[in-house]
Amino acid sequence: MVETIRKALRERTERTMDPKNARWRTDEHEVDVQWRDIGGMREEKSTFRRMVRSLGETASYPSKGFVIYGPGGCGKTMLVRAIRREAKRQGVAFHRISCAALYMESQPKLRLDHIFQRALVPSVIYLDKIETLAYADAAGAEEARTSENPTFAYMAEKIDSLPDGVVLIVETNEPNLLPEFLLRSGRLENQIYVLPPDESIRHEIFSKFLDDKEMAEQLAIDTKGYTGADIMRISEEINAGRLKPSKVLTFKSSLNYAEHANCTLFQRRHTRETVYQTDVGFEDIGGLKDVKKDIQFAMELINDGKLQRRLGLDAPRGILLQGPPGCGKTMLAKAIANQRKVPLISLKGTDLLAKWLNWSVLKVREVFTEAEEKAPSIIFIDELDSAARRRGVEEGGSDAVVREVVGELLTQMDGIKEKEDILVIAATNDPWSIDDALLRPGRFDKIIYVPPPDEDGRREIIDKVIGRSKINHEIDIERIVKATEHYSGADLENIYNETLTRRYIERKNRLRKISTNDWLRTIQVTPPSISMHSLKYYENFRAVKRLDKHIPEMYM
Repeated sequence: MVETIRKALRERTERTMDPKNARWRTDEHEVDVQWRDIGGMREEKSTFRRMVRSLGETASYPSKGFVIYGPGGCGKTMLVRAIRREAKRQGVAFHRISCAALYMESQPKLRLDHIFQRALVPSVIYLDKIETLAYADAAGAEEARTSENPTFAYMAEKIDSLPDGVVLIVETNEPNLLPEFLLRSGRLENQIYVLPPDESIRHEIFSKFLDDKEMAEQLAIDTKGYTGADIMRISEEINAGRLKPSKVLTFKSSLNYAEHANCTLFQRRHTRETVYQTDVGFEDIGGLKDVKKDIQFAMELINDGKLQRRLGLDAPRGILLQGPPGCGKTMLAKAIANQRKVPLISLKGTDLLAKWLNWSVLKVREVFTEAEEKAPSIIFIDELDSAARRRGVEEGGSDAVVREVVGELLTQMDGIKEKEDILVIAATNDPWSIDDALLRPGRFDKIIYVPPPDEDGRREIIDKVIGRSKINHEIDIERIVKATEHYSGADLENIYNETLTRRYIERKNRLRKISTNDWLRTIQVTPPSISMHSLKYYENFRAVKRLDKHIPEMYM
């Protein structure tokens, strides 16, 4: 009985894999695309041309896999059609598999097994819309990008077993659904991002379809944000007389900006350089002398184990910079990384939040794993309060995500105690809302208040700001310093920008100098962004027992 079932299943699979079955094989009547038919993408075309020719001449290629990703309508399908035509010319077999059809099958892993086994050397296997397999056999979105997804785990095994003369190409609009273990070296190690066309490429595409070169040039300027598919359709409508060039903007762009944003984030994650060293030094930051001394002592403790033992002090594993906005918290983090000459892995708190449960955990884990790989390194989390708010104060699903982020941050920060080469720095404008568990000693055990600049600090900042300009500033700096009490460093820079802009508009090309009165007139109409009440809010942080996530009434 078992043998009968196996035989029937094998016969069914062989019928499915028949070359005449369009679900699994490329339609022989599909329109061929030549390399010159594709506008732009010079590097991408050159890469795939070399790949196919190498397979045709030597039946081998050093890489096993490619991911072609990008928003819809930007040329991914045309690029694959050109690869198929080149493969046909070079005598390389080309297998096109619809992942949507695979997803509809009851046994997608069995189909993958037969697909990979029947690929002869040399050949190219093309998986279309691989994101549809993200949810095959997965309990939900949270399992899509993890090793718990059986379909992707099985695909990884099959890629590892591919012979040298077989190359796998996958195409997707949602690359963030692909798990990291599929994207490592030896598998889908090459990521090709097909961007929406820029102005030069739009001009090139319009020129292929329109005879009027001036019209093509103007249309390229007018169609910013349009995809290649949009441009082809617009050209067809103009050539058919159904559309006037002056009415081209009545065609709504089909570019999916959500897809574009997700693809851009994926590109950043996989094309970041291994070193993120900054060029900001402590000397570039005006004022904050006491804060700099505090930070430099913490850095000395971290770098000098003998000093730790002599003083009997533990080096801080986390530093929280709290204070009003615009006072230099981000610049301080960059200066710390520059002083230690180590990579700075920078992100915002909102980058750690995700729609689906467990995805936020994966994001936090990815950041700390990357820091460990590039150690010694510094992780800088800006706007920590947006991701690590006090647990139990939100309603609905948002509290579950916050609990995940806080819990994983606690776990990871406890884990780096044994590693003296990773430092976590965070900045916040709302320290009262951060979960208490993160602020205890051993996690963010060094909490530094970054205040607005004092008189010496404001004088130093003004000197640095006016030093960038070639315009002569004949000012009484002491009057300006006295007039800008409670102004932040960002406020002072804004006053400089507004003063220079207003005077330039008034005097145009005759502007030669800026006077004290020019500065004072701008200061009169530009109030500070920091109020006295908010200063109490920051100055008294941790001095008062926090009973509520909001500012205590005594500081309102």
